[in-house]
Amino acid sequence: MKNDPKTSGQDTSSFWTFPNVLCLARFMGSFVLLPIALADMPYWFVSVYLLLVTSDLVDGPIARKFHQRSNTGARLDTVADVTLNACLLAGVAILCSKTLQHELLFVGLVIGSYGLSQAFGFWKFRKLLSYHTYAAKLSQWLAMLAAISLILDWSVWPLRVACIVAILGNLEAIAITAALQKWQTDVLSFFRISSRP
Repeated sequence: MKNDPKTSGQDTSSFWTFPNVLCLARFMGSFVLLPIALADMPYWFVSVYLLLVTSDLVDGPIARKFHQRSNTGARLDTVADVTLNACLLAGVAILCSKTLQHELLFVGLVIGSYGLSQAFGFWKFRKLLSYHTYAAKLSQWLAMLAAISLILDWSVWPLRVACIVAILGNLEAIAITAALQKWQTDVLSFFRISSRP
């Protein structure tokens, strides 16, 4: 007997849904950022990044509206987000290497706290975390602004603000993992652990 999507905490068991295709496109498209950065084309880099991050803004609402949510989709979204953020960081490091040398502490704390949150989650649940918290979404918006600001040589402060929010979000993810009894996706915040979007 197949699992009922309503009782298994998801809307569909199908992999080939439009939101999942968007996640796959974001995952594969993220790697395009690296050759663009190596070719020293900052405006193209920003344009492609904005296109990719837009897919992340629409896949969740589409999945909810058309009942295409799934645990597989949530994990795929997380992999695509991590890949995009990693390629963004690598691209910014290539395009703005001198500026980032002075911000290594902030960037290092973000990477370290994220690694710690995922390691704790994997130790407890044997799965990667896919919480998609408000803090994570906010930090992604701030990372977008920070990247644009750095690449276009405006200011370094958006990067510092984005890093602080990301660190706090990673600490919240650790707290969520500590409080949860079993693995769960789409936990919007520590204060909404038992609710689903």
